[in-house]
Amino acid sequence: KQEIHENSQLAGISQINGLQGSNFSLPRESAQTLLAYLEPRLKGIEDKNSMDIQFWWCNVGVTRKPAIATGTLWAHAASKNGAVLTHHTDMKKIRKGDQILLYADTKVVAIGTCTAEYVDSTRPTEYPDKISSSEDDSFVPGFIVRANFHEFESPIPFNEVEDDLRSMVDDKGPLANNGGIKMGYLYPLSKEFGENFLARFDETGGRTERTSKMENGEMDESLISL
Repeated sequence: KQEIHENSQLAGISQINGLQGSNFSLPRESAQTLLAYLEPRLKGIEDKNSMDIQFWWCNVGVTRKPAIATGTLWAHAASKNGAVLTHHTDMKKIRKGDQILLYADTKVVAIGTCTAEYVDSTRPTEYPDKISSSEDDSFVPGFIVRANFHEFESPIPFNEVEDDLRSMVDDKGPLANNGGIKMGYLYPLSKEFGENFLARFDETGGRTERTSKMENGEMDESLISL
């Protein structure tokens, strides 16, 4: 209200200055004035949402099929000895719109967008028994996140993303010191890695046309140097 009062053009639009009711029509000139005021603010919201998107890496292992089929990720709230595990509690940090890569059998097998942030939950019935230990049961407390996963027709081998994990993701990510993948569940990825991944691979898991052209260009240059 203060902004409207301080802006002489907005202050002159009676439909936004205290009229009771709804569905007022606006003269064309007033509508254009209002849109000119709102457009940069809406653009700012759009840009912020894009900047806020986080990328995640999830080692699904034996839970690959139920995770993709049910659109869920689930992790224990604590280990069997009561220890709180960061790679489980990070489930609480996933936000709607975040992108999640699923990894199983040495390949990135799917990608998904978070549709519902975490809630406390026991293990989904679709998940296998004894995920982490012989003491697991369906009453073990944990966290569940929902996402719409898309399974790649051609899963992406680890060696296709290994160099990017090493150069673009810090030590909180999924890459272990020995060069393999850590044994935990969920790890953050950098925005740089995520955006590069989306640029390199298409919805099937194959190389994008841009990536193929770049690699062919690099090959042509190497042949010329010979």
